[in-house]
Amino acid sequence: MSRTAELPSLWSSAAALASGTALALGLAWAVTGLDGDGDSRPQASPGDVFSAPYAEEPLPHEVRLELPWRHLDVAVGVAQPRLPDIGGAPADVAPPEGGSFVRVDVTSPVDQVPFVGIRRPLATQVEVSVRADGVDHPLSDRPGSIRLDPETPWTTATGTRWVAVDGSPTDVKLVVTVDGEEQVVDTNGDVDLGRGAQLADLPAATALQDEPEIDCGRSRRADSSDLELEDYSRDAACTVTRVLRVLHVDGLGWAPRGREYVAVLLTLDRSVQIERTGDDSWRSTTTLAARLGDDEPLAGPIDVNELNAGTLAIQDPDDPQMFVFEVDEGASPDLEATLEVEAVPSDPFATGRETLRLAWHVEGGRLS
Repeated sequence: MSRTAELPSLWSSAAALASGTALALGLAWAVTGLDGDGDSRPQASPGDVFSAPYAEEPLPHEVRLELPWRHLDVAVGVAQPRLPDIGGAPADVAPPEGGSFVRVDVTSPVDQVPFVGIRRPLATQVEVSVRADGVDHPLSDRPGSIRLDPETPWTTATGTRWVAVDGSPTDVKLVVTVDGEEQVVDTNGDVDLGRGAQLADLPAATALQDEPEIDCGRSRRADSSDLELEDYSRDAACTVTRVLRVLHVDGLGWAPRGREYVAVLLTLDRSVQIERTGDDSWRSTTTLAARLGDDEPLAGPIDVNELNAGTLAIQDPDDPQMFVFEVDEGASPDLEATLEVEAVPSDPFATGRETLRLAWHVEGGRLS
């Protein structure tokens, strides 16, 4: 007859603490009386996840997987009949009846790759599973689990885990799924990165700091209104501060095959004000817009500082605006940036509305 565990095991305590909870009995084990072998230890259920209470030697055949925002080093071991001993004594958790345990190592290098998102909270879903003889055992939604979502603190998200499985599987794999796209690792180090293979070519995020900004050149008027800019505003300059080519954008998912996303960050070097005309003064609002070739952006303008508010990212005094486009892989259409200045008379009893439009053209080859 099953009963509730009366004392937490060393393995269960470690698993509960690794998940960031205060639950000493975070795992729902089935606890039986003496079995046929005289084993009275709490018995794991298939799918239970355990953190080792001490450091272990790395598994062989470590391989690198690619998440859209960072690299990931992983390894998966063959099924074992029991958890490792603790101080020379058997582990205080028994395997499932007729079952075994599979070890998974997950670590993350410190270097990051460029990551584009269009809103908070971030939406990318990452699922980590052990696939044992074709049966998936999720590691992402259990106490002590491996959490790889972009918002998850990495200090508690990675490390070594043991997963309880049915039987003694001979075909064991680790599967990491990012928004529906799988990367699969075998115990011998064979790996199928799927679309993740293309993420390996992304530059390190720190390398982008050395890339020069792109001057949009002189603006031109693209309207027929009678409005004029104040002297200070007439030399307003547009700058492309960053161009990112990525296959995945948080909030949009993976680009269709044969396509990619291009994220363009634009800034203006000064505010734009309408000049007083005759007896009229004007109140104005400005909107920055962009097109890439004939395509409107899938997202944008997005205030990058607002997007990063509340994170460790440094606020940019130039107030960049981001636009995300979808193009054929490797294509470099020309960029058309426009600043629309919508003006209304300051007199609340006056009527009328005017729009002044400044435009910049940047050749696509400069964006590559």
